[in-house]
Amino acid sequence: MSVKPDRLEFLGATRGSLGNPDVRVCVGEAVREYLGSWFEGQPERAAEVVGRIVRGVPQD
Repeated sequence: MSVKPDRLEFLGATRGSLGNPDVRVCVGEAVREYLGSWFEGQPERAAEVVGRIVRGVPQD
């Protein structure tokens, strides 16, 4: 999977410059789509991962 913005602008290697709102939207949509599919396909593992996140338990 890859994200290719229409109007690529590189303003420097800082977190603020690389946190382009257009890219965040594209990446967020891609992640939501993939995770939704993964959660549906592996509900037990998904529940375990989400439970660890909610409890703040690090991954093994």
